[in-house]
Amino acid sequence: MTGFVVLGTDTDAGKTSFSLLFLTAFADQFAYWKPVETGDSDSVRIRKLVPHAHVFEPLARFTAPVAPPLAARLEGRQMPTIEDVLAARPVSELPLVIETFGGAFSPFTDEALQIELIRDLRLPVVLVGTSTLGAIGRMLAAVAALGEYNLRATAIALIGPRDVYAEEQIRKHTVNTPVFSFTLPNRS
Repeated sequence: MTGFVVLGTDTDAGKTSFSLLFLTAFADQFAYWKPVETGDSDSVRIRKLVPHAHVFEPLARFTAPVAPPLAARLEGRQMPTIEDVLAARPVSELPLVIETFGGAFSPFTDEALQIELIRDLRLPVVLVGTSTLGAIGRMLAAVAALGEYNLRATAIALIGPRDVYAEEQIRKHTVNTPVFSFTLPNRS
């Protein structure tokens, strides 16, 4: 299997949760890379919770939990360009799970949107979103956004309490795209 991009419908859609669940099952078959991080480090979280996973260092790390171009500006630093990320893509014997931030139309730089990076990575896309109320609309809007850039979701993952109706409707309106639900373990 090839690597893939983990894209969310938005911020806090469950991208890191999906990556954690996936790597827990397949850490010996995949490596993880989040090219740009803001706020708390997802790479550190992956290393801590899946210690046997191979995790590559991000290209850029910013302290403020805001859009990367803004976080870079707040620190007086430059945001890497799409070309910088493509050039820094780790050489790995294992296929990469590349986690993005925010949603497809989140600003990547002041000039480019994240969807442009996703297009240029030329990898399958796993689209992740929460199963909470509005899941159908958020997911279908994200699928339509991908289509505007001639991209499609290879698979769709709903994170949270299982919603069979949402699965059914998303599957119905995204013909031939597998839809999976993942319930997270309790944090007690």
